[in-house]
Amino acid sequence: MLFLALMARGNRPDDRLVRSLAAGRDPEWAPLQRLLGDGGVEGIELRTYLLAALAVWAANERMRAGALGLPQAHSERYRELLLDVGPELV
Repeated sequence: MLFLALMARGNRPDDRLVRSLAAGRDPEWAPLQRLLGDGGVEGIELRTYLLAALAVWAANERMRAGALGLPQAHSERYRELLLDVGPELV
């Protein structure tokens, strides 16, 4: 669900969504915290979940993108998001 929400509004992961969730706010378009909470992820666990998800998606991202034939510019978006927003999640 988190991945779908991150990509729902464009072709890049939405860093504003991660920042909002990290600050305890939902995006204006969905009660995402409640939905994630229904799945067992809430409170401080949500911040940890966000950090772990970004780290997993960033791992080997360049290799996965290369296997799909994507240009280099598209191959490190989750890594960039992890480096940018990750410190706020710790």
